[in-house]
Amino acid sequence: MTTEEKVEQKKEEHKIFKIGGSVLVIWGISFWAINRFVNSDYRGIFGDMFGAVNALFSGLAFAGLIYTITVQRKELSLQREAIQMQTKELEAQHIETARSADQLQMQQELLNYQLVLATVNDLLKLKNAAIQNINTHNGADQFTNRFKNWVTFNKVFDGENLKNLEQYKETCFLTLHFVITSNLRNKQIFKLIDIVNVNIDATEKKLLTTLAIHEKDLYIQNLLKVFKIYQEK
Repeated sequence: MTTEEKVEQKKEEHKIFKIGGSVLVIWGISFWAINRFVNSDYRGIFGDMFGAVNALFSGLAFAGLIYTITVQRKELSLQREAIQMQTKELEAQHIETARSADQLQMQQELLNYQLVLATVNDLLKLKNAAIQNINTHNGADQFTNRFKNWVTFNKVFDGENLKNLEQYKETCFLTLHFVITSNLRNKQIFKLIDIVNVNIDATEKKLLTTLAIHEKDLYIQNLLKVFKIYQEK
């Protein structure tokens, strides 16, 4: 309720109080005058003369009742409008809260993606370092050798170089598993899959396929297929 409405309501209340007070004053003066100036033997007859006045006051009382009902109806209407305004304000606040929550969620998802991307880049660096160690010990030509079966594969990698190969394999498979199980949107996961795929050349794809087939690990084989690394025979 606005300030103007409150002032108007107070004016209406003052009017009612004035009317009620005036009636009480008139009634008191009449009571005193009758007792003072009218003989007790004629008071009954004198009172009957005011039957019309009683009817007038009854009509005024009824009019006052109607007026009160009208004022109350107006107040109820104002209260209803105030409630509607409050409801609209609450709805606007709810929409703004939902929008803020969506923005916060988007920021959180972006932060998660950046963290996962940073981790993937670190794992790819470890993978490349393992390749470098293999090339350093046996030469790049041996790493790029085409592996027809596990027998020839085992001849190429032995001793210290086999440890480097194990590190390379674990790093690659960990990277694939980390990406596919990250709590990201599908669109973000697909971007990471493309990034990983670009950083694995054709020779590595053949090597990883050979490792997955040798170990008979269906999960790893399916991961390689998802990342478009698996080389069909």
